[in-house]
Amino acid sequence: MSHDAAPALLVFVHGVGMWPGLFAPIGRQLPLLAHRCWTRPGYAGRPAVDDLGAQADQLAAFCHEVAAGRPVYLVGVSGGATLGLAVALRHPSVLEGVVTHEPLIGPLQPTLHARVAAGGAALAEAPTPEVAEHFLQLLYGSDSLQAQDQQAAAWARDHWRTVCDEVEAFAAFAPEERALTDLEPRHLTTVGSRSAPERHDVARLLAQAGAEARVIDGSGHHVVVDAPLAFAHLIQDFIS
Repeated sequence: MSHDAAPALLVFVHGVGMWPGLFAPIGRQLPLLAHRCWTRPGYAGRPAVDDLGAQADQLAAFCHEVAAGRPVYLVGVSGGATLGLAVALRHPSVLEGVVTHEPLIGPLQPTLHARVAAGGAALAEAPTPEVAEHFLQLLYGSDSLQAQDQQAAAWARDHWRTVCDEVEAFAAFAPEERALTDLEPRHLTTVGSRSAPERHDVARLLAQAGAEARVIDGSGHHVVVDAPLAFAHLIQDFIS
């Protein structure tokens, strides 16, 4: 970003059951950049939107609305990363760039896709707070969830039904292989050093499509808890 350009705007997008307030430490590390957090449908009283494409359209509209002439960088983690990738594929002109930490890419990574699809089916079949909590432990890691503050834990408990209802929509996300041959706009994708091999495979496939790929040491899937400072530094370097 040149010195003459308008300062960038970051739009943070949270994942399944993830408290948006967890992005605050990252924002504090980037004081020269404006930032907003998009609370996804189904959370904080917002009406649910079952179709991931429709969510991506809403997010693109939000980015356009808040841009005010500034270049917009969308920063998504987990489900928010999948939405960020969806916006980049459906509305590339809205964004200056996108940062995704461990998005889904559908059947293009079959092991991860099968695991998320099975989790979504189990949540839909027997939706209970206990089942939702178990899914989040598998998704983010028990240690990372325990390291969250009480507000984050309460947010997940309060939205257990949304967790149960929305995972199938993420499992249904299935970009075509040809869509991942030349990604636009600029794209940084990150993966935790502690994450499963299939997560690293997603990063490799996105890198082949033109994304910059970086491994975050000491992190797993829940990067905003595991390594927020390292994540913030990568975002700053990417925008600069």
